[in-house]
Amino acid sequence: MSQLCRYVKQATGIQEQLRKSLKHGGDTRPWTSMYRRAEAVEASYEDLVTVLTTKNRLELIANVNRGLNKAIMELTRSIKTVFESLEKIDEPTLHLVVPSYYLLMSKFAPGIRDSAVILSFRGNIRKYLDQKFWTSIKAFHWMATFLDPSFKQLDFIPQTTNDDARFKRDLKKDIDDWMSTEMQSVADKMAEAEGTNSEEEPRYYSIYVFHINSRTICVYFRCRPRVMLALLVYLFIM
Repeated sequence: MSQLCRYVKQATGIQEQLRKSLKHGGDTRPWTSMYRRAEAVEASYEDLVTVLTTKNRLELIANVNRGLNKAIMELTRSIKTVFESLEKIDEPTLHLVVPSYYLLMSKFAPGIRDSAVILSFRGNIRKYLDQKFWTSIKAFHWMATFLDPSFKQLDFIPQTTNDDARFKRDLKKDIDDWMSTEMQSVADKMAEAEGTNSEEEPRYYSIYVFHINSRTICVYFRCRPRVMLALLVYLFIM
């Protein structure tokens, strides 16, 4: 495949005769390059047969396993789509990071009908996801996921072994601790920024997280306890 793309790129006038020009590298993520290359070869396969036949280089396209190329195209399309959804600039995506990791690990799980090449490819992608993606997931990703009602139960985490169940159980406890720590930190910073002094009426700072009609509500209060209680009662009965 690389030899084909290199030849087409260096030869004069071939790219212009193809339905989709062949790309060779240039992308920051390996799966993007692989997808673009596989997609271009599939879209231009018949054109390549015709052009390379006239140039007496038909072996370049004959050496391409078209079935394997299609399989790689579909696999890399899925990972490309997921990462593009995480890079949107006009809507929040922080809560999607953790579920996306588990989605990709599921998509690249070994298939019983996979060839040795595809099994190796899936394994390499899963290894890459563990080394690069999993290690970049932090506490704030888990908290954002938990605050989304559709992910609150963390059902996307596999529960096939006792270790899986233990991990999920411990994780829920960790998330509670992380959220409590984070909310207290925010409250302390806001109280400090308020710049109150000893002559003013004491103020109370609290943050509450609760669910109303499947929506997660985060509320920051700066008021006396009775007022705080009244606000909570009002919110819950509405």
